[in-house]
Amino acid sequence: MATTNTDQTGAGDDRRNDIRIDDPSLVVKVDGKTYNTINWSMGGFLIEGYEGTLSTGALLTVAALGTNGKDLTDVCIRARVVRSDPEKGYIAVNFLGLDSSAFGLLRTFTDIKSKARTPY
Repeated sequence: MATTNTDQTGAGDDRRNDIRIDDPSLVVKVDGKTYNTINWSMGGFLIEGYEGTLSTGALLTVAALGTNGKDLTDVCIRARVVRSDPEKGYIAVNFLGLDSSAFGLLRTFTDIKSKARTPY
């Protein structure tokens, strides 16, 4: 499902193609460390508490995904940092491509979220 949001003034144009999800929280493994996301989508994620050296424009590989730090699934996702704030430890990352394992996991997690919203 794709969305594009623009406020009435045109300021703060939101050009996201994917809906952001904050629950379930996604855990990502980057440079050997795991991080909990603030939010994520099929297109990328935002984390806080990042203590590495990646800055805006940097390329990275996400090595694992999961919904908790104990049960991570190995993946190989090429990605790019699109926004960073070293003082606050935030980085926003866009996926450049998803391997089949990562795509399947993210779809499963989005399906879980959708089912949680749907009354039976």
